[in-house]
Amino acid sequence: MLETALGVEGLTLNHLMAKTSLFVQINHFTDSSFTHKPVGYASGFFFKYHEDFFFITADHVPHYEDYKNRKRTGNGDLIAVHTNKVDNKLLASQIATMSGAYYFDTFDVNQTTNDLKPFDLCICKLNEEQINIDYYTRQIEFPGELLHAGECKYAISPEFIEVPSKNDTYYIFGHICSGCQGLMLQLVPAPQNNLKYIDTCGDYFLLNTKDEITSDEYWSGLSGSLVYNQNGGCIGMLTSVNVNSKSVWVLSFKSILALLDVVYKDEHSSNM
Repeated sequence: MLETALGVEGLTLNHLMAKTSLFVQINHFTDSSFTHKPVGYASGFFFKYHEDFFFITADHVPHYEDYKNRKRTGNGDLIAVHTNKVDNKLLASQIATMSGAYYFDTFDVNQTTNDLKPFDLCICKLNEEQINIDYYTRQIEFPGELLHAGECKYAISPEFIEVPSKNDTYYIFGHICSGCQGLMLQLVPAPQNNLKYIDTCGDYFLLNTKDEITSDEYWSGLSGSLVYNQNGGCIGMLTSVNVNSKSVWVLSFKSILALLDVVYKDEHSSNM
């Protein structure tokens, strides 16, 4: 049964990040049974808003072609969350599919065309079955800390949200897939530490890494990850990085909440 991390005792920053980070599998939009090889992997998180639970990730995760073409193609790939509950018959981790996704477009009044551009946010409202699935942690060794496999994953809630500050340091946690051994994915923790807030640019925060990003090898699977400060306050969701720079782009929670409120009202108006 999915719960929020609010009020959970003994959650260090490392454990908070790991217990709210989700490993996301992407399958081609024609593969509705999830029987073929995934086309990619990413990150995401659960968020409790009022009485409902939502799954949130970056929109380019299921709509890679849209972002490559800078316009909607009409096709969206399928996404599923790894529960880390091992199926002994399949020798693999069970997945929970995320359906009924909301995605958004923006209109630039300064452009001469009427084209709508994709906005990098994807939201899925969880149904009762998805809420009642058990989502577990993998075993992760942090410096001086061990997170055991089989502990509960959590959702965050609005109480975790904070505005960025140049006095704070920021942290991101997720996994990247380094390959397969038989049917088992080989997942490598890919924490990103010691980021600093630089500026706000519209809906996004610009953060800088300590060193230049020379490759996206340890970033490409982190799209959709939460970004925390040293106290466990969350400012937004990672969407992209600029290779050969120090630039990291984070979608602000102010923008996420504004669109989440639209989804919430739509869901409840349709159920009236």
